[in-house]
Amino acid sequence: MERIAKLIVFILLIALPIFAQTDNDTLARAQSGDVEAMYTASKMYRDGDGVFKNQAKATDWLLKAANGGHLAAQYDLAVGMIDEAAIILKRSADAGNLDAMRKLGQLYIANNDPITGCAWIYLSRKVDSIAYCNETLDEAEMSETLMKGMELK
Repeated sequence: MERIAKLIVFILLIALPIFAQTDNDTLARAQSGDVEAMYTASKMYRDGDGVFKNQAKATDWLLKAANGGHLAAQYDLAVGMIDEAAIILKRSADAGNLDAMRKLGQLYIANNDPITGCAWIYLSRKVDSIAYCNETLDEAEMSETLMKGMELK
C-alpha cells in the first residue's frame, strides 16, 4: 500500500509541472494573439482548470477570441448575451414594460416555445388596451363599454 502511495506522489510530482507548463504555454500563446489559445484560456478561467476561477478574465478572453474570428467563441459569446438579455427582458416585462413583453414573446417564439411567447404578446396587448381605456374613457364610459363587451359574448 505504501508503494502505491509513493507511486501516486511520484506521478503527481511529475505530472503537475507538465500541466502547469501547458497552462502557462496556453496563456502565453493567448497573450501573443493566438485565438485558439484565447478561447482555451477563456474556458480555463471559466472552469478553474489550471488557474483560479475568474469570470471577468474568462469573459475577457472569450471576447478577444470572438473578436479575433474564433467561431466557437463567437457562438458562446452570443448565447451568453442572449441568455442575459432574456433575464433582463423578463425582469422588465414582469414590471409591466409593454415593449419588453412583446420582445420576450418574440424571443420565446424564436426559441420554439410559441405558447409562452404568444402568452407574453397577448398579455402586452391586454395591458396596453386597459391602459388605453383608462386614458381615454372616464369611469362611466368604461363601465358602459365593459357592459356592452360582455353582452357581445
